Amino acid sequence: MRILYVVHGFVPEAAGGVEIHSWQLAREMAKRGHDVTVFTRTGDASREEYSVRAETMDGFRVVRVVNNFKDLTEFAGIYKNARIEERFAEVLDEAGPDLVHVQHLTCLSTGIAEMVRAKKIAQLLTLHDFWFGCPLGQRIRRSLDICEPIKRDLCIPCIRQTWPHLPWPEGAGIVARLRGNDAHAPIREYEAAIKKALEAPDLLTTPSQFHRQKYLDYCGLKIEEEQKRSAP
Repeated sequence: MRILYVVHGFVPEAAGGVEIHSWQLAREMAKRGHDVTVFTRTGDASREEYSVRAETMDGFRVVRVVNNFKDLTEFAGIYKNARIEERFAEVLDEAGPDLVHVQHLTCLSTGIAEMVRAKKIAQLLTLHDFWFGCPLGQRIRRSLDICEPIKRDLCIPCIRQTWPHLPWPEGAGIVARLRGNDAHAPIREYEAAIKKALEAPDLLTTPSQFHRQKYLDYCGLKIEEEQKRSAP
């Protein structure tokens, strides 16, 4: 089987939990005889933005695309990046996978999930954290309070503190919407893109029942309803 893994960072340059898990999984699948490719992001100020570096490690191929966020001018660029999607399209065509397993899309682009669906390639998305729903990934505000449930009104100050250099609309209400100056518009656009990405894979998986329930709540689903749809 040809497998393409998509992850926001990869060893040895990045060594967090998702990165190490993805490396171990790719290595094991390669050992079992599968044709494995990893598409990942790297930060490298010495290289041209969106340039690509390919290498072989542990019996599989790793393709790293440079994203230093040099052209980040709006909040939407945090989760949607057309240049990243261009690089991914090249790798997708070259690898010709039977399965795409998305481990994470932060620092990449939510459009990747939709691209795979459009190609009618089997797709699995592992929800390692809360990034699909919280721009910061953990549903924890800078005050260390937990967003339970997610409250979009609280996203604005949290985002503006995290990315203070990005412009943000200042208005509120119907007049602000009509004038295109609605402070809530970027949040609505973000949520629409995230939920579209969550609908793209053939299968979503979580590391725990607790995590699964949180995403069911976020998507407005009930476990009983989900089980009923999946019953034979």
